[in-house]
Amino acid sequence: MPVSPINYGDRHSPASSILRRIVCPTVLTSVLNKADLKTETDLETLASDVMAITRGMTDMAGIRRELDGVALRAQTRQAVFGYLGLTPPRM
Repeated sequence: MPVSPINYGDRHSPASSILRRIVCPTVLTSVLNKADLKTETDLETLASDVMAITRGMTDMAGIRRELDGVALRAQTRQAVFGYLGLTPPRM
């Protein structure tokens, strides 16, 4: 079975729009609230920034036609935890 590049998604589907505008920010804000972050930035902004980081990295991986989803996950995870000033837990 051929391996396809990482798909960076359909920005125009109704489900994608609802996830991007409502569900993801709400869930991320809740998770960030529980993380007890040491920052002056409000949680909604942090959630939006985390979404932008992950979306940007995923979109660029798709544009570059990358095939290694595991590596992308590790890189994105490092970027998000670094942005939040946290050390990623060992997996």
